[in-house]
Amino acid sequence: MRLRQRRYAEYGPFARCRPGRYRLFRSVELNAAGWAAAAALCLAGAAVGCAVSLQIDWPTVIGLVGGGLLSLVAIVVADRRRWGGIWTEYSWGAPPETTESVGAKLQQLGMPVETAVHSDGEVHLRYRHRDGRRVAMALS
Repeated sequence: MRLRQRRYAEYGPFARCRPGRYRLFRSVELNAAGWAAAAALCLAGAAVGCAVSLQIDWPTVIGLVGGGLLSLVAIVVADRRRWGGIWTEYSWGAPPETTESVGAKLQQLGMPVETAVHSDGEVHLRYRHRDGRRVAMALS
């Protein structure tokens, strides 16, 4: 399992989901061991669901499917929460004063935005992934 990192922006038409490329997880790329661990968690959830369905006299299939799906949903939700908390930076080559004033205006609008100065003197807007749409709407 490795974290996804990008050093530069990918330019292209904005699309919520690229055709033919849907990713279940946003913050990690799973290798064979990672997928095996995810499958094992789903199997454990299915086993718990089966045991619960036997206790409450429901069909075993409902417990198996429900427990497995509930486990998968829990894994995806945990990944999305983690992804939402990751910081990202945005810069458009403007002078530092301009970037800092835009950051201050976004903060006045109630957005959790910071400005960060890199070693080369360039100023970037920093915000969490979960706030990306709000920041993009405010900047447009």
